[in-house]
Amino acid sequence: MTDDPNPALDNQEPGPVRLLARLFLTQLLAVLAIATVIAVAFSLLGLDDRSSVETTSRRDGGSPSAGPAASTPPPSTTPPGATPPGVTPPSTAPPASTSPGPSTTGETRPPRVDVLNQSAGSASAESTAEGLRGRGWRIGRVGNFSGNVRTTTIYFPPGLRSDARELAAEFEAEPRILPGFSSLSPRRLTVILVG
Repeated sequence: MTDDPNPALDNQEPGPVRLLARLFLTQLLAVLAIATVIAVAFSLLGLDDRSSVETTSRRDGGSPSAGPAASTPPPSTTPPGATPPGVTPPSTAPPASTSPGPSTTGETRPPRVDVLNQSAGSASAESTAEGLRGRGWRIGRVGNFSGNVRTTTIYFPPGLRSDARELAAEFEAEPRILPGFSSLSPRRLTVILVG
């Protein structure tokens, strides 16, 4: 004789609450596993600077659009006509990529360069663009960048990695070089200046 007062209860299947709890836990574990795989992939690919990015531009002396992420950087300490910090003085030789002809993105060479200022001083984008233009680079958009880039970086679209390397050589402290992301031009190099 057994001590169990009701042996029929041992053979019953789990109730609906237990089944739902087991299903919930299984799905929760699956979501956590997928999130872990995505986080590892992003950290290995270095995609940390590409999330939640907004850009604002300044054209022909206009001001950037105001918004919650917009801020006014401190005034530039670079006198007019002087080379801004971080950019090597102009040389007489243009970049090696100034030979005419189409690039892999369909633009003529050298590719255009967008110069955006995140936090390097209010006139640094303009003065950096002028310095690069003086050395033979074609300048596209000059303006401000609202986002989270840790250090001055040159972003390149597919096919322009070697041009990005040549552009990086124009700076005193060589900037990072990374593939571009969706809110940047798909045909131009983009320099984001960080003070």
